[in-house]
Amino acid sequence: MSGLGLADLAELAGEIYARAPAARDSHDGDSSDADGDGGKDAAFEDRAVRLETTFQGAGVLTGDLTPQCAEVVRAVLDALSAPADAEDTRSQAQRYHDGLQEAMTSTTDCVLLCAYHHQVMIHRQGWTLVLNPDGTTTAWNKERTTVLHSHGPPARAG
Repeated sequence: MSGLGLADLAELAGEIYARAPAARDSHDGDSSDADGDGGKDAAFEDRAVRLETTFQGAGVLTGDLTPQCAEVVRAVLDALSAPADAEDTRSQAQRYHDGLQEAMTSTTDCVLLCAYHHQVMIHRQGWTLVLNPDGTTTAWNKERTTVLHSHGPPARAG
């Protein structure tokens, strides 16, 4: 990895996500705006991701991504696909494959949040959330004038 943890990637994705609505909302529409929404749907009509299963469970992944989605995917893959060391002989495509698998399967630094805390506090209000090694979280606002600490996770049964 290139030194970015999943918490860093989540923060980067949040920043990209936060900017994306502004880009979509600035679209001024055109004469083909039949539904009166300012043409906002036009950029999204052709969006798609397809996964076909091939020989022995292998797959082929193809897609047509919106610019915002492509930006997020590229940021995650770039962060997770750096050469492991000077002797890493994998091609860029192979490193992207391995980075995609890591992004899909890693739960390191993941925290389950309700929709309010995820969307409003993190994305809209710009709070930063960090998972501490003991399972607690620490959050702070943009100005770092407010810092909050969570309680620990529940004890394991048994």
